[in-house]
Amino acid sequence: MSQSPYAGGGYYGSQGAGGGGFVQGSSPFGSQASPGNAQKSEASHSLRACSIGQLTRAQQVHTDAPWTVGGFELGHVTIVGHVVSMKDQATNTVIVINDGSGELEARLWSDAGEPATEKFGGVQEQSLARVTGSLKMFGAKKYINAASVRPIEHNERVFHHFEVMYSTVRLERGAPTGTLSSKTAGSAPEANASSVGGGAGASAYMAQPSKGPNGSSGNLQDEIVQYMRTHPSEDGTSVKDIAQALSSSNAKVISEALDKLLDEGAVYTTTDGSTFALAE
Repeated sequence: MSQSPYAGGGYYGSQGAGGGGFVQGSSPFGSQASPGNAQKSEASHSLRACSIGQLTRAQQVHTDAPWTVGGFELGHVTIVGHVVSMKDQATNTVIVINDGSGELEARLWSDAGEPATEKFGGVQEQSLARVTGSLKMFGAKKYINAASVRPIEHNERVFHHFEVMYSTVRLERGAPTGTLSSKTAGSAPEANASSVGGGAGASAYMAQPSKGPNGSSGNLQDEIVQYMRTHPSEDGTSVKDIAQALSSSNAKVISEALDKLLDEGAVYTTTDGSTFALAE
């Protein structure tokens, strides 16, 4: 196993272990009141940016209960970090990720005949990667059951760092006030240079890119979301069905767009890795 460059704290050294989370779109956690069944269902399908240190402290009331961090339910999670090691096994690949707050395994299950270059998109040891999936436990050891593993660059790691901090404050304290208008209370407002130093007029949180329907971004993603919304299915919608409906795009392009929607938390996988449902 290779030595991680985060061993001494590194970039995340000042973050500590108190990483937070991100809830895509309208948060089911907007109120501290006891949530109803609909809210719990929405929480289980939401995507939350986390630090590994946070996931290692996640708790369950019992083995069938949802994972919680700081009293908030975890749905799907996304982490970024340094790939310490990768190990191919008969049915899955084990990837060890270190983000400076901790180290965690992610398991990506293999599809028969799928080339490794397509499965990981170029992720290698000693590179940076984003892992999206759900937290699981086996033999008293936590791991992420990965739905997506892809390479990232330094800028995305920095963005994730701020996204975790924003989400922590948003969950614990509710919507920001002050310079934030009521119109944008449900999303991250504009940031400016003064916000870094805490100067007058600083926005409460960092800016998020503009989103389309259901939190998606980009025309093709919007078309996919619209199709899935108008053609609901209990088991989800397959890449093949979407490609046939949107005749201007092939299955590969649709798959790439769905991967982006998965990373954004707008969709989640259902029966297999090529069938998706809206996270609404």
